[in-house]
Amino acid sequence: MAYRGLQDFIAALDRAGELKRIGAQVDPKLEISAIADRIMREPGGGSALLFENVKGSSYPLAINLMGSERRMAMALDALPKIPAAYSGAWCGVTLARGEHALRENPWRTRNEAF
Repeated sequence: MAYRGLQDFIAALDRAGELKRIGAQVDPKLEISAIADRIMREPGGGSALLFENVKGSSYPLAINLMGSERRMAMALDALPKIPAAYSGAWCGVTLARGEHALRENPWRTRNEAF
């Protein structure tokens, strides 16, 4: 599914449960980055964040939209084909008994079967 814009992608993240909305007023100087830093240090990259009430701005602020493999796959319209045991592996490269193994085509499109 192609997204028509950032708003469509943010709405898709919200529907998928990948987005946390923060409605409280936050200060853009150090406070937003401190909140984002704590969230991004969570396992799996944490959630995407949407700050809806930024002090001194009439615009919302989105952070960490592509901070996990799942959200990156959603953005690229591809679902990871990597088994759950390798979910932390970067681009399908795994360590097995000290040997590097490169998996063939670790990504598939939504229209392809497993």
